[in-house]
Amino acid sequence: MLKATLHTHLQGDHDDYIGHTGFELLDYAKKLNFDVVAFSAHERVIITEDLKQYARSLDILLIPGIEINLGGHVLILNAHPETQYLKTLEDLRSYRLNHPEIFIIAAHPFFPQSSMCLQLNAHRYIDVFDGIEQSWFYTEWFNFNKKAESLAKQHNLPYIATSDVHILEMLHLDYVFIDAEKSIEAVFEAMRSKRFYSISYPKSLFQMIKIFAKMNLVNAKRYLPWSPPHFIFDHERISRHHQSQSQTKPKANYLSRGI
Repeated sequence: MLKATLHTHLQGDHDDYIGHTGFELLDYAKKLNFDVVAFSAHERVIITEDLKQYARSLDILLIPGIEINLGGHVLILNAHPETQYLKTLEDLRSYRLNHPEIFIIAAHPFFPQSSMCLQLNAHRYIDVFDGIEQSWFYTEWFNFNKKAESLAKQHNLPYIATSDVHILEMLHLDYVFIDAEKSIEAVFEAMRSKRFYSISYPKSLFQMIKIFAKMNLVNAKRYLPWSPPHFIFDHERISRHHQSQSQTKPKANYLSRGI
């Protein structure tokens, strides 16, 4: 069985200021005995040869991914860099026809933030998704995941626990054990076949307030003059066609083992 965390954020995220690097995330995941880690920064695929080699040295299967807003947040695992230029769910529906190697999860689809959650689009585009996310954010007395669980059951889709890591201690939260060999293809096949089980539990109100306070404290550090910059990454193997569509001029890749 492979212990897997499939929704994590790291330094260089487009939307949020994240305090830990990919190397630090991998180090902590190894400490917690994770076998599989998916990087899923907002609006950007963050993956470099150094990160891939470091994951291999830790015997961790590293899956490149992205959390992209297409009328609601969507996780694309085993994502190519050009996925950041998708704009709509129709684009994603067309894209996946030629990319069977990806795995698509509806992220926290029925949470109340309309700008970040799919809501009715989760139903309208259900054919696009390989799985539905079970968010870590719930208690015994309120749970926005209930509709997501119902949708997964209705369409016989995997219902997948994630911890949406923004600070390292969130790796202790929700995750999955997958009955598969340690390869991306085998992991996805097992997920689709529901050969996995989720580790998830209701949180206390105090626990959620504590986590959100720490997340916001880290995010506020972006405004301090001595904080590291919010890095922009060059992407590996990105086509000239998509480079020409970029709205910003690429900056240097600042990622190194030491930042």
